[in-house]
Amino acid sequence: MFSGIGMGLSLQSPPPILKGATANGNGGTLTLPSHSVGDLIILYASECNGGTGDAMTIPTASGTVPTWTAIGSGGSTWYTHRMYYTVATATNHTSGTWLYNCPLSAVVISGQHVSNPIYNSAYAGGDASTTSVISASSMSGYSNSVVIFFFGQSHYSTGYCTTLAGGFTQQVVSSLTDHMMIATKDNPGTSGGLAASGVNGWHYYTSASIQIAGN
Repeated sequence: MFSGIGMGLSLQSPPPILKGATANGNGGTLTLPSHSVGDLIILYASECNGGTGDAMTIPTASGTVPTWTAIGSGGSTWYTHRMYYTVATATNHTSGTWLYNCPLSAVVISGQHVSNPIYNSAYAGGDASTTSVISASSMSGYSNSVVIFFFGQSHYSTGYCTTLAGGFTQQVVSSLTDHMMIATKDNPGTSGGLAASGVNGWHYYTSASIQIAGN
């Protein structure tokens, strides 16, 4: 993991650039967005299958599969979610196969801070009768950063979060067995936070945010 994350950065340059985003609600594999050497790839793995999420397995680095390094995680008995990163060393990286066939989503970022790109991350989840809230305090107001918001919900192909905090732009949605959504916001402020809520009864959901700093 990067050392000194979020410490001692001089954040004055333009925010990092989102080059691509993709999501797959089924199958444990994901075609990564196009990337160049040096790009930051963030991968979000979410599993809501009633306790089986603990079986989530990270693929071993081999061939086109890079070394995925943990950023953070959250969850409970009924759901789990984890976020990982890699810095591209080639243009043909693949996700590898994640067990237990967990839904995946990913973004590719360029223009990130070279030594400390990951400023902060936060995680929340629950059942569809509650609301997932990531506090505004988890995001700094620095102007040259971008916040990525991931949302996943189990076994419901036509619905996803019913609310999304102002200023965020939905980038991609996957409506397969599980539902995955990615939203982004440039130049985040320190008010408002992130809020999302699930739909359709008991189905569990997960959400996470990550703030990427620019140079």
